[in-house]
Amino acid sequence: MPLTDAQCGYLERRLFEERARVRQTLELSVAVHVRERGREPADDFAGVPLHLADAVPDALEADLTGAYETRLSRELADIDDALDRLRRAPERFGTCRDTGWEIPFEGLDRVPWARTCAEVRA
Repeated sequence: MPLTDAQCGYLERRLFEERARVRQTLELSVAVHVRERGREPADDFAGVPLHLADAVPDALEADLTGAYETRLSRELADIDDALDRLRRAPERFGTCRDTGWEIPFEGLDRVPWARTCAEVRA
């Protein structure tokens, strides 16, 4: 059974809430990342590690931060795509892309941008 108008309205609000949350988190992460990279060393050697092992945590942190920001960007794009799908074809929203089965409303409440049944099972 397709989603009701009330369920579609609820999911649209959830998507906007999630979009605001993800966008705020992404903007904060990017701001911190930029601020950290923009620090000027006190002298020419202040930022140079004394040992190669001292540089590894900084490189790992930068990689993790980049991966986190990439994941947030993808999630934001998925949310925007879901909002577009909901507006264009509300009668098909919540249909699994892989199986054609309906995604349970409870699953869509947890992950309103889900395109497949598998995305809401986790």
